Amino acid sequence: WLEIRELQCQLGLNLRTLASYRQTVETVEQRFAGGVAPALEVRLARQNLLAAEAAVPEVRQRLRGAIRRLEILAGQYPGAVAVPADEATVMEALMPAPLPGVPVGLPSTLLERRPDLIAAEASLHASVANVGAARARLYPTLSLTGSAGYNSSELDTWFDSTSDVWSLVGNLVMPLINRGATKAEIRAAEARAQQAVAGYRQAVLAAFAEVENALDADRFQARREAALTRSVREARRSLELAERRYQSGLDSLLSTLESQRRLLNAESQLLSTQRAHRAARVDLIQALGGPWDLALEDRGLAAADHQQGDRP
Repeated sequence: WLEIRELQCQLGLNLRTLASYRQTVETVEQRFAGGVAPALEVRLARQNLLAAEAAVPEVRQRLRGAIRRLEILAGQYPGAVAVPADEATVMEALMPAPLPGVPVGLPSTLLERRPDLIAAEASLHASVANVGAARARLYPTLSLTGSAGYNSSELDTWFDSTSDVWSLVGNLVMPLINRGATKAEIRAAEARAQQAVAGYRQAVLAAFAEVENALDADRFQARREAALTRSVREARRSLELAERRYQSGLDSLLSTLESQRRLLNAESQLLSTQRAHRAARVDLIQALGGPWDLALEDRGLAAADHQQGDRP
């Protein structure tokens, strides 16, 4: 969605630039007809216009591709949504406002909401429980239903293999016989538990790394966006000055064309950086397992309820 919004803005920028180049061509042709401008300037102005016209279809194609990818993601047939044909609407397109700012002192407990950490923690608990179950199998389980210890008072019945006494002996002997295998099973369970601990640790480290990377990207893109905003402002002033100097005959058309090119590049880079800045904010939300503003608000309400509940 952010890519679509950026490409809509890029298309609007290209259309506005195209209109500016057409105006430049008209001005240069009028000056050439009046014998003021040389033919070279007419050729340069027309070449700039044609290059700008060639860039528009490429942006439109990228925009259509981005819309189709979003349609597929939403389970819709690709191509159902048409790219706005109204050029005036496209030229007024704006990048969405930035997402909520990152507050100071975000608690690391927000990561507890991440599904991968929840799964790793559950695996760790299961592995530890398996160690306890394996240790329990080292010892026999005694369970007799009769109080006399055997089913019959007759001697021959006492020696019957179905007697509870022999069941008791079996319960005592079998763990002793399988003691080596049970210990090996315990060692295997302990190894799996250690592996689960290592996996949980790596999952936590990876989660914190994603948060740190997202915070870095958010901070650096914000600085780049601020610098490019100033660059666009200076490029516009430079173009205004170059156009006045050209109209006054104090400078050649090359300064105007170069100023137009620099302004287009600066504005295009600003749009791309704005999209990257907003994408970094989305990555941070994903790394934290969800929006921090709602989570902090919920935690604040929970803490307030807890304090009120403790009051007499």
